[in-house]
Amino acid sequence: MKTVCKSFFSCCLLGLAALTMTVPVMAQVALEGKATGETKVAGAQPAVIISVASVENQISDISYMMKAAGFGDMAFIVKPQIKHFTNGLVADKPSGMMMYFEGDNPVPRTVGFLPVENLDDFLDTLSTLVEVDEDDDGIVITSPGGEEMFVEESGANIFIASDRAYLKNLPADPQGMLGALPTKYNMSAQIFGDRIPEELREKAINMIKGGYLEQLKELNDGEVDESQVEDFEKQISFLKDLKEAKVGMLVDKESGKLAMEFEMIAAPESRMAKAFALYSTVEPTRFGGFLKKSNALDFNTCFGIPPEDAEQYKSTLSTAIDSAITELENDGEFTDKEIGTINGALEKLSEALVETFEKGRIDTGGQVLMDGTEVNIVSGAEVADPKKVESAAKDLINLAKTKFGEQLTVNLDSGSYKGANIHELTVAVPEGEEELRDVFGPQVKILLGIGAKDVFFAAGTNPLDKLKASIDSMGTGKPEYPVIYNLRIDPILDFFANATGDPIVNDLSAKMKELGKDTMTIYSKPIENGLFTRAEMGDGPLGLIQTGIQAFQGGLQQFEDF
Repeated sequence: MKTVCKSFFSCCLLGLAALTMTVPVMAQVALEGKATGETKVAGAQPAVIISVASVENQISDISYMMKAAGFGDMAFIVKPQIKHFTNGLVADKPSGMMMYFEGDNPVPRTVGFLPVENLDDFLDTLSTLVEVDEDDDGIVITSPGGEEMFVEESGANIFIASDRAYLKNLPADPQGMLGALPTKYNMSAQIFGDRIPEELREKAINMIKGGYLEQLKELNDGEVDESQVEDFEKQISFLKDLKEAKVGMLVDKESGKLAMEFEMIAAPESRMAKAFALYSTVEPTRFGGFLKKSNALDFNTCFGIPPEDAEQYKSTLSTAIDSAITELENDGEFTDKEIGTINGALEKLSEALVETFEKGRIDTGGQVLMDGTEVNIVSGAEVADPKKVESAAKDLINLAKTKFGEQLTVNLDSGSYKGANIHELTVAVPEGEEELRDVFGPQVKILLGIGAKDVFFAAGTNPLDKLKASIDSMGTGKPEYPVIYNLRIDPILDFFANATGDPIVNDLSAKMKELGKDTMTIYSKPIENGLFTRAEMGDGPLGLIQTGIQAFQGGLQQFEDF
């Protein structure tokens, strides 16, 4: 039972870290993603368009990735296989799918299309996978599961649908409906929110609302707070503002990166569009100096949020606190007085968050440093009332000290640095936790720094020096994007190679240093009435695939020899 209690207080301490590391998460839940402009075509307009790049482009990108992974000499095997299964198609033209919605029916009318130069050759190839028949009305494809699809040839394309009725009034140039999607992305989808019937969007919102109500009833013994329902309705109202959205996957051969892009664009002057615009109207970040190429992981977020939305966050936090307290009461490990202390501390943290949201500005930064055999984490956030956070932290720390005195060493007000008051905790890592000991050693030091405008959190092997260096970096650095997260493979592999001495990890680490391009990045930036987000990865980690396979095979060989 002591383990259960300790876990709870660990969560509370991690919650303090979350305050400095993930403040923007709640504010950004409904703000990710945009889309390209509408392409005008004759006839009905699809609500969703799915694009697949041409066979030639796909083969080129697959060959590139195989080469990056160290298997370029096997491309001669893969290329003929792709060409065989696409026999009869036009190699330099894209294919795609169109979805049309009607009324409040959530099942779309879907029509796919493929560019063909020889229909007989394509059907011959297809017949090796599914049953292909021709009747008086046309071509019928039957899957092994018995599902039927109908094929219609029109112009330079064949169209495929689950109902023959969908194959009437087909567009003369479906490739034109794809716009620039197939030239940029391997696969992509574009959604036009204003082409989805109003009744269907209302139905979707009501379904989401219904699920939320059920959750509220479960958390509150069947009772529902109407104010919470109203706040939730405001939160999901952004769905009505959505004009267009897009997601696409691409291989960027020029920069040596694999990427996925998301865009979302709202109706002009809508609540959603105004929220997106706030990403570019705040003062520059004070945590830009936390971003360093030597870090294993780092992030920086600095953007504006509508101050009037703070009340919604307050309601959400209140529900979360009530749920946590109920679980603690059911657990039976805490006295009523202790639960009162915990509840009071959580409410102070909630108030600090809400007051920060009310200021209309989110500014945070963080980093994970892996140096040699040391791991340290540092994060910081601008907070409206740091003293309120400090008071809550002290309440939780003192209660934890009472519960786990022998495993927790507490040194409140242990020092200060450039105006930040520092509190220090040392937590013993249990002997049975070998993996944690491999990373942190026999103990973990945790620091909480309280400044005039900021709250800092640090933890690890030797976090004090790292915390001071991070405070020194305040006000430096000018990130290109208001939201950015970086993960670097090289320092992570280097750390575990030093910590474990494992020969396979050593090989992977050496290979990563040779290859470079080890960074994975996610960033967001505002665009007109919307937000653009890109997740990208350098192609270096692909080269670890061959090294990993060779190391694994070498291990098997040693086992067989033994």
